[in-house]
Amino acid sequence: MSLDEATYEVRYYGDDDEIHRSICLAVMRLPQAVRDFACERCVFLSVGRSCMGMCVPQMLCEIRPEDVQRRWIFLLDERTSEDDVLSVVAHEIAHAWLGHDRCAPGGCPKDCETETANLVAQWGFTGTGADAEYCDGGGRGTPGHRKELRKIPRSR
Repeated sequence: MSLDEATYEVRYYGDDDEIHRSICLAVMRLPQAVRDFACERCVFLSVGRSCMGMCVPQMLCEIRPEDVQRRWIFLLDERTSEDDVLSVVAHEIAHAWLGHDRCAPGGCPKDCETETANLVAQWGFTGTGADAEYCDGGGRGTPGHRKELRKIPRSR
């Protein structure tokens, strides 16, 4: 897959050409089956450096009964360092590839961050997304920093 092909195949909503290019470069380095998964079932959003917010169409978030395969949406921080952005993108794709769903009953396995970082390292990435100790909390505060996604009640 060339960079031009990746730019066409990867669904990205954002205004930052650098992060878009980084997403494409990360996807290009993935094993073929994971690359196909990322192009077919993943959508990437970014905010932080080039834009403060963004409006995306509802259909991006809509799950229809005919969608038998889960779609994944990734929100990326455009301020992620250049040294880490490829491994962070690969890390988030790996969570989806492994089926880690923080919103599902029971959440993710306890060792999901370690499992994910180790897979990203097996794929040949380096940086924080491939560093199991960092991802499990050793590099940024308490272990298991992302165990649960808080559900915010809807106001009526």
